[in-house]
Amino acid sequence: MATFTATPQQQTPRTLTPTPTNTPHPTTTATPTLYVVNSNANVRSGPGTAFPIVGSQEQGDTLTPVARTADGEWLQIGSTEWIWTGLVDGNIAAIQVTHNIPISPTVTPTPLPTSTIANTPVPRPTVSDSEVNPICLTSDALAFIEESTAIRNNIDETLRNIADENSDNVDWIYNIVKLQDIYSDVLDITPPSGFWEAYEHFLDGALWYNFFANAIEMFLTWDQRHWLETARERLETANHHMALMDISMTEICYA
Repeated sequence: MATFTATPQQQTPRTLTPTPTNTPHPTTTATPTLYVVNSNANVRSGPGTAFPIVGSQEQGDTLTPVARTADGEWLQIGSTEWIWTGLVDGNIAAIQVTHNIPISPTVTPTPLPTSTIANTPVPRPTVSDSEVNPICLTSDALAFIEESTAIRNNIDETLRNIADENSDNVDWIYNIVKLQDIYSDVLDITPPSGFWEAYEHFLDGALWYNFFANAIEMFLTWDQRHWLETARERLETANHHMALMDISMTEICYA
């Protein structure tokens, strides 16, 4: 009886295909827009100079604004903190607009300091005045007296305009600039012989009126009350020099 022997078949090995895995990709984080304070600035409790100052920022500080006003004039940088956009560099238009604006407080205007000493120069001497020193009747002396009197009348008028309670910021700025220019007018004067002491007081007074105008300008810019006190002190110094000029002129012309 025939015998059959089974020939073993060669098994082909199975190739395992690896299960694909998800390769993690790096997460891209958006770089926030940088907002930089370009000058020392006040921080207020609302969007406007009528709101009180609650803090400050220094030049170079970085901010993360929360919102802005619809007109783009003010940035909200905290729950109750606001800063004027003119003092901040950055893409203001990219910030969301808020309509949750605090109510502007009622502000009573602060009266600006005015002259406390009557700025009345020595009257112009006349030839008929027998008591006048002849040195004051020369053409150069009379021209000096006339010029200085016109400038001092201009100073007096400008000071009254600055102190006028009906003036607004535009009026104040106009008169501040006018007062600052007066110092140049005094520099252009050449005093006659014998009047140098009076002229020096005149020049010092004009310089201090310039300093006074600068202090008022700082107050209007930053709304910091200490500038008002500084302005008053400078005004008193200016008026004092004008009083010394009057004493000197009286001694020259009527001694």
